[in-house]
Amino acid sequence: MVPWFEEFLMETPVAQRTGWVFEPGSLQVQLGRPIQQERPDAEWVGRVVSRIGKAAGIIVDEGNPRTGRGVKYASTHDLRRTFAVRLYHSQIPPHLITKLMRHSDYKVTERYYISETTQSDAGQIRDILESVTQSRTQSRTHI
Repeated sequence: MVPWFEEFLMETPVAQRTGWVFEPGSLQVQLGRPIQQERPDAEWVGRVVSRIGKAAGIIVDEGNPRTGRGVKYASTHDLRRTFAVRLYHSQIPPHLITKLMRHSDYKVTERYYISETTQSDAGQIRDILESVTQSRTQSRTHI
């Protein structure tokens, strides 16, 4: 379990630490509609998060009018990707990220989540190489 999620869970009083981690009040009841199901499933949660992303105007892809691809708003998949990238930037070993993402192979994690860090990785490589170049230049001037 990642530390920030553990901290969140620890905010729950000990006496209430039974049953489901999240027990959301039914939105259907709040809207005066009959409850469709007891617990929300992943598909339902995904739709709700997507609606929240759209209502909040959180655009993750501008789309392309030329190809007909529309604007994409934040979704549960974007939250999942953010989780993986945060772990990667926290220098969590790749095999542990793969386990947390519940992938059978690191190549899946790398392809769908870590590959998006290419730009920041390139910047980090540039900074390292500049540092090495500066060190060499400074050592030559001191000879």
